Amino acid sequence: MARLQPDWIAGSLGTGALTNLAVDATPQEKWQCVQGAQGLWTMYQNASVMIELADFAARNSESVDRVLLESLRSDAIQIRVCVINALLKYAFSQINDGICVNAFRAAAMYCGMTARMKALLDANNGGMNPTPAGAM
Repeated sequence: MARLQPDWIAGSLGTGALTNLAVDATPQEKWQCVQGAQGLWTMYQNASVMIELADFAARNSESVDRVLLESLRSDAIQIRVCVINALLKYAFSQINDGICVNAFRAAAMYCGMTARMKALLDANNGGMNPTPAGAM
């Protein structure tokens, strides 16, 4: 948990806000919403940590929902792919809708994944482990 980067504002940005912004905003506004390359990189790093958390839960709990763990792992891998795609496109061009599609896909999956990870932690630790406010 300590390795989660709290730099990205996932807690205040829900998938509903992402959906509304995806329809109404310019590519530059969308890019600012996900905090640009820094926000994408934070999601990339946190997704890796969440894979490790899911693996830890699988190894150390008999009662953990295996389907949920696989869902978390799958989302984390997809987030990492979307982030890499967005960052590669960003490196070679100006901000455009194509870049924002990958950025927003990663952000939406990230918001959902953090909510499920928090629920998993709460269910298996009785809510005893605090969640880093900015990371999840």
